[in-house]
Amino acid sequence: MPELIGQAQTDPELSAVYRERYSAPRRALAVEALERAGERGQLRPGVDPEVVVDQLWGACYHRLLIPDQPLTEEFAEALVANLLTGIARPRSGDSRC
Repeated sequence: MPELIGQAQTDPELSAVYRERYSAPRRALAVEALERAGERGQLRPGVDPEVVVDQLWGACYHRLLIPDQPLTEEFAEALVANLLTGIARPRSGDSRC
């Protein structure tokens, strides 16, 4: 996968095929799933599904392409947990946790 992504950076035809047949369909599925979660009231209003996908996938692709750290199931679970709970410490008197 890293080689394919790397080659797609300099091969416009490969880049187009990669987006059309691999990346775009998977992205659309993820965005649709997040939109449905929003419609069910599982996400706070105003969440941009495209940004959420970028947050999750960006971190995973970073580990895939720059393998300083492994891309593991535990890492993916931690990403989702951080995304869903946030990383900021609650302010004093804030009841959100």
